[in-house]
Amino acid sequence: MTYQAVLQYLHTLPRYPATAGLQRIEQLLAASGCNYQALRFVHVTGTNGKGSTCAMLARVLQQAGYRTGLFTSPHLLHYNERIKINGIDISEADFLAYFEHFQPLVQAVQPCIFEVLWAMALQYYVDQQVDTVVVEVGIGGRYDPTNIITSAVSVITNVDLDHTEILGKTKAAIAQEKAGIIKSNSICITTERDPAMIEVFETSAAKQHAQLIVVQPSDTIAGPVTMTGQEFSYQHYSAIKLSLLGEHQLTNAAGVIAAIAALRQRGWDISDAALYDGLATVRWPLRFEVLQANPLLIADVGHNPAGLQAVSRLVSTVLPHYKKIIIFGCSYDKPYQAMADIICPLADELIITQAQYKAVPVDQLFQYVTHLPSSARQTISQPAGVAQAIVQAEQLANTTTVILILGGLYLAAEAKQYLTQRQGIC
Repeated sequence: MTYQAVLQYLHTLPRYPATAGLQRIEQLLAASGCNYQALRFVHVTGTNGKGSTCAMLARVLQQAGYRTGLFTSPHLLHYNERIKINGIDISEADFLAYFEHFQPLVQAVQPCIFEVLWAMALQYYVDQQVDTVVVEVGIGGRYDPTNIITSAVSVITNVDLDHTEILGKTKAAIAQEKAGIIKSNSICITTERDPAMIEVFETSAAKQHAQLIVVQPSDTIAGPVTMTGQEFSYQHYSAIKLSLLGEHQLTNAAGVIAAIAALRQRGWDISDAALYDGLATVRWPLRFEVLQANPLLIADVGHNPAGLQAVSRLVSTVLPHYKKIIIFGCSYDKPYQAMADIICPLADELIITQAQYKAVPVDQLFQYVTHLPSSARQTISQPAGVAQAIVQAEQLANTTTVILILGGLYLAAEAKQYLTQRQGIC
């Protein structure tokens, strides 16, 4: 079997399981004899910021000398991105080998695609003898396949309305699902600010005899911001450099610092130098990432209202004097009208397009935004797709312009893929 054949096979599996529960992943791992219980984990959930939080944690632990696995989802360009050790993706050869290891069990267990990838990752981490694994949940927490692990330290970034068809229609219901990762006698860090959500976490922590640490916004003091990074202070730490941009990333970083303190409390050897170096050098793709310098082009994967609010504030902070050409598109399972309400007022020129996967049709999105009271001088419909939208934006751009690609994870990923291929050809 080839690597491409594996990808085609994976795409035949269901995206979500038919029923909630951990029985399928447990069956997969038990049948394969995977001794994942021998690994040490840090578990992260939340509506927004969990991927960035995982990346920061993994980088700090790596700088501290730990051989660190990182499991995240979804991928942006390649499935290999989901499974890393010390920042390096699993190779195509290993990806193929671990899939073939589990393939005979797939027909009997009937897992979803995420469960297969998670099983592959765990066996890979066991075989590679990593010291620790930083794990991002897929969706929610309580019934997420990653919740078979036991972690001494977990992080819940925040709660907002997302994946409501699976997790529940209210923030309280979603908070309950996310609190499901809190394990017995563990420490849970949260950067959530809503007292009602914190109360849900407190109740869950008390039932598990776990300690809940709520990161206080007043402990974080923002410093200078440039296009290449920002500086901040947190509690007794001063002049911390963070390579990721945005006040939301400062919140995530504060959660990471609190999580590192909790790991130290549990006996982990993590120096302040590793903490500073990790935050200063962390890289996480398509989080307000500059994809092109001339004309300036930036993409971000924020794909729900809370994520786009954070991006909107960042744009106002670091790009106040630029003319803004925004390429905008959304996935059909997101509240695209609420997202358009946030993004459209930022635009001087607005180009509506769609990614190849899960997109709101251009005509539907265009019809909505043209009725908004927007600052855009013109709104353009570009049904031909992301590549043509970029070309059109470049034709409108000049030296005082920034092109922003916003609204969807798949939109940003497709833009990066196109630009990478185009630059490679050039």
